[in-house]
Amino acid sequence: SFMGLDPPVNPNFFADAVTRDASSAGGSKDACKDRIHDAWSTILQDGSSQEGLDGLKQSFGLCSSPKSPWDLVFWLSSAFDYMAMGSYPYESSYVLNGRGFMPPYPLRKACGSIAAAAPDRAAQFAALREAVSIFYNASGSAGRCFNTSASGNKETTEDGKKWGYLYCSEMFQVFGRNGVTDMYWNSPWNATASQESCMA
Repeated sequence: SFMGLDPPVNPNFFADAVTRDASSAGGSKDACKDRIHDAWSTILQDGSSQEGLDGLKQSFGLCSSPKSPWDLVFWLSSAFDYMAMGSYPYESSYVLNGRGFMPPYPLRKACGSIAAAAPDRAAQFAALREAVSIFYNASGSAGRCFNTSASGNKETTEDGKKWGYLYCSEMFQVFGRNGVTDMYWNSPWNATASQESCMA
């Protein structure tokens, strides 16, 4: 859907919208989106060795070392996406399917921790962990560590699988990132790659 429209749809619309939520335009401090953007390259650099992956496990309180730094990157970014989708001016359990509540404007609250933290690596990693806990530990039952292969809860994981089916079968939409107008990394929309992913 949305492909072939005139004028053409902005393929980065979702990433841009989430970034806006993490900026002064969305009620947060711009330092939030800037620090999130900078964190990706730091995580990828740290995760280039097994020693670095083990360090990321400790920094983010993970149950096991990620097999790839991208496992951690996608896990963190997914939380920001969900918090943006659940950005209401009141407490809501919508994106958590009734099991756990996120606070009003959850991404704005997450950004408060990130923007207020010291700029050094350890402080920023700790702030990122605290920020995504708003989503991943909304029910307060996450335990002593986080699993990067898990979502907010079982219901949200199942919901994500069903959305994946709808996306591949009925609602094939454009989703890209450029790392310039958004706080992510450069990943242009690629219809062929997305179709192949659906068939995998």
